[in-house]
Amino acid sequence: MKRLAITTALAFALGTVAPAAEVYFDTVSTAKATRLHGSYISAYAGGSRIGGVSTGKNLRGHSLNNATGWNAGVRFGYSFDTPVALRPALELDLGYLSNDVSLRKSADTRYKGGLQSVYAFGNVLLALDLENTGASDFWSKLKPYVGAGAGLAYARVRHLDYVKDGRRVDDEDGGQISFGYQVFAGLEYEFTDQFSIYGEYKYLSLYDLGGGDVQGADFSQYLVGMKFQY
Repeated sequence: MKRLAITTALAFALGTVAPAAEVYFDTVSTAKATRLHGSYISAYAGGSRIGGVSTGKNLRGHSLNNATGWNAGVRFGYSFDTPVALRPALELDLGYLSNDVSLRKSADTRYKGGLQSVYAFGNVLLALDLENTGASDFWSKLKPYVGAGAGLAYARVRHLDYVKDGRRVDDEDGGQISFGYQVFAGLEYEFTDQFSIYGEYKYLSLYDLGGGDVQGADFSQYLVGMKFQY
């Protein structure tokens, strides 16, 4: 009788351990699946150059030289899960831009300014995620994406070297809140479920930069960044 009781107790214990183990691993799998969407933060930095500029009457007839600078910022976003491999996301993009503006009309008529801007944009992003499509481990970690955004920027332009007909001009542009937009495309590589890096090309345009001699500018930017999902 005693032996029968012990055998029954062991059988009951083994019967409860197996389902518990199954529930544990199912929980881990579910937790991994939920990380395909959710909140994230990323930080980026890179080089910037001006591709086009709009000017006031004082700088009409000037041609644009290659003017370079840099851009850096952070993004706070949320990625949405979908039944297909395309994953949309919404972002708040906060950044800082510093770029030279170099223009020339002749040997004794030239302009060089320093443009600084802080901006806050709302972005919409769409990424291709192959993690649950049966793709190989390498391809499932690569996530190409495209996006666009718009918002407000505070921009200021300082005259660094302004020479007109051989005479130096000492007045300088002001600063004010302006409108801007951006479009971008990049490739993200996922090292873990929480951490990835990305490379990105971004086209950024700012309007009404203080209403002075330099009134607007377009930028081509090449950025690298890190992304943390939580």
